[in-house]
Amino acid sequence: MLTKPPCIPPKTQLNHQAAEQSPAEGRAIGGWLMFLLFGLIAAIIIAVMDLINIRELTTTGRWMAMVEPSGYYYDPLWFWAYVFYGITDFAVIGFSSYLLYLFFCRSVRVPRLMVIWLIALFAIAVIDYVLATQIATLSEQGLWDRGKHIWRSIIGIAIWVPYFRRSMRVKQTFTRAK
Repeated sequence: MLTKPPCIPPKTQLNHQAAEQSPAEGRAIGGWLMFLLFGLIAAIIIAVMDLINIRELTTTGRWMAMVEPSGYYYDPLWFWAYVFYGITDFAVIGFSSYLLYLFFCRSVRVPRLMVIWLIALFAIAVIDYVLATQIATLSEQGLWDRGKHIWRSIIGIAIWVPYFRRSMRVKQTFTRAK
């Protein structure tokens, strides 16, 4: 007579194990949540790359052409635009890293903080667009790229905010008090 291999428990044992699992354990991170996990990692990488680009820009002659009144690309807003970019890049790195940590801990705070993160990215995109429209050099080149960031943020909010508010998967995954 054939018996089941030891790695496959009988049905009664599976049901018993499911009953023993505490609600604090929750479900593993998977499914659609993986997209957000990759989005958090990508946000950190992009912000680090932006900071590297800002550093390279400020150590070359191009920077002087942008911020000195006699410079070819001069605009008084360039300096403040790059201050804004630097601050927001550091904020994105810090907040995304913290959210990533809570994500892996499956903290109950993740859904609320993820909504805040998405809205913050939208606000950053809008402020970036407004700044770009005020800098003559950028507005002459066209603002299509910056407009895409706003639309991407709106679509992200439209999809992910309801998902984090209503999804049973989210409620079952982020159950730990950490």
